Amino acid sequence: MRFRSPFLLPPLNHLAQAARAVLQNTAQINQMLSDLNRVDFANVQEQASWVCRCEDRVVQRLEQDFKLTLQQQNSLEQWAAWLDGVVSQVLKPYQSTAAFPKQPSSSCSNGLSTVRW
Repeated sequence: MRFRSPFLLPPLNHLAQAARAVLQNTAQINQMLSDLNRVDFANVQEQASWVCRCEDRVVQRLEQDFKLTLQQQNSLEQWAAWLDGVVSQVLKPYQSTAAFPKQPSSSCSNGLSTVRW
């Protein structure tokens, strides 16, 4: 079974194109930074530690990295690379477990490769 749903790929393409437009707009990036600076990250850290048992320093580092990446006005491709690094780092402790899949299913990989970033 292939991951070629006609209902899923157009919204993903639309989302990627909309994200690119936002990331190229300095005014919107500045507004996002302003909004982020009003977020109560102490509360976010508390909830994250309860929900996913992560350490406060992990949430702090993600907050700092996210804001820095936003300030650098990176491209969508750079954001995707940053997010890939975040996911890899967060999942690293679990990679040696038996329940951790070694690679995504081919149907998922084939479908996502058709998204136009």
